[in-house]
Amino acid sequence: MKYTSVKNPKWTSKDKTSIECIVDFENIGEVPFGASPDDYQEYTKEIYNRCVAGEFGKIAEFVEVEYKIPEYDPNLYATYRKNAYPPMEVYLDAVVKGDQEAIDKYIADCKAVKEKYPKP
Repeated sequence: MKYTSVKNPKWTSKDKTSIECIVDFENIGEVPFGASPDDYQEYTKEIYNRCVAGEFGKIAEFVEVEYKIPEYDPNLYATYRKNAYPPMEVYLDAVVKGDQEAIDKYIADCKAVKEKYPKP
């Protein structure tokens, strides 16, 4: 693919094996783009190598984002359960097929959700 410009390169990993940037491709326009040296597309490797060579300015350092999982709020147990229960279609399919093993597994999975997210 032909591109006309590359801007805002930044490392996307600590080990500096991939770069995120904005590339202006002919017939597409500017798009976010990920480049790495081992990609199968030649233009991707070229963009990566040119970024590393400094042709598009200094590469911004990788910034690690720390994600914190909120603690369990017992007052929201119904929401947690709703998102964790197995799909009802699994149970119905087992009933229609007469698959008692699958029915028992579905019930066990539902009980496990209830244990994991108990009522306050």
